[in-house]
Amino acid sequence: MKDHDNDETIIAEVLMGNPEAFAVLVDKYKSGLYSLLIGMGADHQDAQDLTQDTLIKAYQKLRDHNTQSSFAAWL
Repeated sequence: MKDHDNDETIIAEVLMGNPEAFAVLVDKYKSGLYSLLIGMGADHQDAQDLTQDTLIKAYQKLRDHNTQSSFAAWL
């Protein structure tokens, strides 16, 4: 199974009423997102805050995710 397919399965599970499944995506993408923000010049605290804010917004807008693109690209 491709990574993209796995993410889509997890997203489908969340959208079908299992919000706890989103934790899998959080665990998978939080460090990469944090590293990206540090690389863009954010300090440690700001990068942590922005990572958390981004993942919260992703959860809230998950229904808007276009399955034609990967979750990582959408994020």
